Amino acid sequence: MGWRSSLTVLCLALALTGCANPSIWASDQDIATASYREPGPTRITLLTMLRSETGTGAHSALVVDDGTQRLLFDPAGGWFHPAAPERNDVLFGMNPTLYGFYLQWHARETHHVVAQEVLLPPEQARFVAQRIQEIGPVPKANCSRSISELLSELPQFSGLPVTWFPEKTMENLARYDGIRTYEIWDDDDEG
Repeated sequence: MGWRSSLTVLCLALALTGCANPSIWASDQDIATASYREPGPTRITLLTMLRSETGTGAHSALVVDDGTQRLLFDPAGGWFHPAAPERNDVLFGMNPTLYGFYLQWHARETHHVVAQEVLLPPEQARFVAQRIQEIGPVPKANCSRSISELLSELPQFSGLPVTWFPEKTMENLARYDGIRTYEIWDDDDEG
């Protein structure tokens, strides 16, 4: 390997290191205190944040109700609330108030949210909850890729393409049976 190749590899490694998000690790006590279980069936909900004017994707997130707790996988996301402890892009204690804050933060004058809810057997919902906690901090611009890759691990979504684009993940998921879709709009310009 010549010096130019070595320099290229070094620059690429340094650039990729700069893309990694820092690890955030809430304490077990904070998570136990904040824990929230949503009543109802076990399920996941893909949240896609779209630019209202163009329909292009801005962000993807995944809500997991596994029967024991509600988690929000917000890969490379920027939302924060002191009552929602975080571990590497997974937010705990997402009760209806915090979940509403999260949705309101994303649905604003320029963006809206498309929610796609899928009922899952409890063992699959627990699998998704476990997997999102294993993924670790997701690099910027990898939100949809990390979620579409995870969803493709489920038997009913095994053919789901892995994509970098939130609107493509949303469109691809919509092709499957059993998806309940709704939208969240807010014309408040304060976000």
